[in-house]
Amino acid sequence: MRRSISARLFLGFLVVLTASGGVMAHTFFRLHRLQQELLLINRSYLPLVRTLAELDTLQNNLMTVIKVRGFSGNPRLLRAQIDVARKMRRGYVLRALSVTRANRMEGCVRHLLEMNRAFKSSEPLFERLFGSQETADRAAAERAFERLSRRESRLVPLIRRTQDAVKDRLLAFKKQVETEQHYAY
Repeated sequence: MRRSISARLFLGFLVVLTASGGVMAHTFFRLHRLQQELLLINRSYLPLVRTLAELDTLQNNLMTVIKVRGFSGNPRLLRAQIDVARKMRRGYVLRALSVTRANRMEGCVRHLLEMNRAFKSSEPLFERLFGSQETADRAAAERAFERLSRRESRLVPLIRRTQDAVKDRLLAFKKQVETEQHYAY
């Protein structure tokens, strides 16, 4: 059965309209996914990068204090600085953990939990060296400083690995956006 010209034009119009609707739906879906990724980056990755950078700086400063043995100068001021640094790094890790858990960033959560355990394992040495009691035995204090220095120096690569994991995720997202933009044109 032959269709009239108007029926064929109408069917052609429906085909073009359906194809346009499909392209629009696909584009809408891609843009929505891109929006969700950007929101995730804004809410979690950028604050996490900043928090990890602050933690890295704080850890490096703490390592400097440990390496110079900190017994020179005002001991009360030194104890106060060490105490503030310890509280701040615990706060940084807890803040980073809350961000990563809220956004289901499992790889980063694992690194941060490992960091938190390492921080907790150093606490008795910090208390022994910088707590309220004064260490009378200089040789014991030196051994404790060496143990603390080794333990704390293992944290720097862990912080850097966590930073690298976050940066890798951001670079992967950048590459994904570039690929989608390339195919869009």
